[in-house]
Amino acid sequence: MLSMIDAKKIIEELNLVPLPSEGGFYTESYRSKVMIEKDSLPSTYKGARTASTAIYFLLTPADFSAMHRVPGTEIFHLYMGGPVETTLLFENGTGEVVTIGTDIELGERPQLV
Repeated sequence: MLSMIDAKKIIEELNLVPLPSEGGFYTESYRSKVMIEKDSLPSTYKGARTASTAIYFLLTPADFSAMHRVPGTEIFHLYMGGPVETTLLFENGTGEVVTIGTDIELGERPQLV
């Protein structure tokens, strides 16, 4: 995890803001100009969607990311800090805890899809 001094500098440099209801800090770094119409999407989507977005997301030692459901795929890349445990819950009732980190020998992975 990052120290609070490091986190404050990153929050300032990347213009991160608190992520409402989920926790942590974020800023959108990319939004595709391509739109996908609702009738081309699975029923889990309520309207047209941007084809792709990307954000910077930061958790401090005092933060956590609240449980939330996403209709599509999220991809996490760890650039610094960590490790971070992520709990995945699946529709069939099973779950998995994945550690996002840089210690490959311990089974951590710097990316999670």
